[in-house]
Amino acid sequence: MTSLMYAFCISLATVPLPFVGLKLFFPFAILIALTQFKKIPLQRLLVGLVIIFLLTSLSFLFKNEPGKVLIILYCSLSVSLVLFDFTIKTLDWVRVANFHIFAFLVSLISIFLLDFDIVAKFIYGESRHLTGAFEMIRFRGSGVYQEPSTYAYHLLAIVLLIQILEPEEYFYTKLYILFFSLLSFSAAAAVSLIFIGYLMIKSPIKFKLKIAIFTVLIPVVAYVGYIVIEFMLYKINVYAQSGFTDVTRFQAVNLYIETLPLLGLSEIELKQFVVFDLGPLFSSIIMFGVVGLFVVFLFIYSCFKQPLFSTLVVTKIPLTDPLLWMVVKQILTKSDRLK
Repeated sequence: MTSLMYAFCISLATVPLPFVGLKLFFPFAILIALTQFKKIPLQRLLVGLVIIFLLTSLSFLFKNEPGKVLIILYCSLSVSLVLFDFTIKTLDWVRVANFHIFAFLVSLISIFLLDFDIVAKFIYGESRHLTGAFEMIRFRGSGVYQEPSTYAYHLLAIVLLIQILEPEEYFYTKLYILFFSLLSFSAAAAVSLIFIGYLMIKSPIKFKLKIAIFTVLIPVVAYVGYIVIEFMLYKINVYAQSGFTDVTRFQAVNLYIETLPLLGLSEIELKQFVVFDLGPLFSSIIMFGVVGLFVVFLFIYSCFKQPLFSTLVVTKIPLTDPLLWMVVKQILTKSDRLK
């Protein structure tokens, strides 16, 4: 039961729900983790002290920019959970994915019946899933998350965790979770196509069965994938017509390239842009400059250890999402199983 609660906490950390939202997630999750240990090993304690020293130094470096210090705090709390080495059962990740898929279906059904996302309306007070002039689909569901891309990369991260923990098992489960991430019709869902292809090639099932599954899946996946790619091209075309320099997320990149600040853009500048939408690699550099390179190197190293991790880092999953750090932790501690 504790394992399932912990998995739910991590997957809901960015959702503003009572007791599991970002502000209250960390003390609750750490309290759960602490109950699993009678004593903390010396090595883990020393590593924790080193991290505390480094993070304190970083906070002092950015002492005049409270927003950056807050991001450091969220990241450090996420990383601190790794020190507890708390194990979440694979089946609990599957259960969490099923919960999010159920919420997505409720979201989707309400969109067709009520013309708005009832889940997003209840949690966030608004539903923002109209696709504008794109005619192939009118709405996109997102379950308990505010945006379809957020829903998609959370499912992708959960499948990645299942793959790391059980690379030879849960083949069909991984496929259907990825399929539901595709149904978000978001840019983040596009990388699910790569993951599905990988699973079809690497799965331990018999070749004849692979061919049968491939024959059944290919028309459906191809059609859904076509809509996803078309939607991406539609968005790119909209950006191109309005000018990339006028798109908020790209303005941050343009400003950084023009000024090349050693410690990243100032907090005043960052407030003008949606920096987290750039993904963890670019956002870490834009926010923290050369300091952010340490995070970039860690993620690149994780991609070498587990190439499928690259499908997650190209999404816009933020640095402050504990699910990202959970995946990194599993890659670094179980890399010998990733074949």
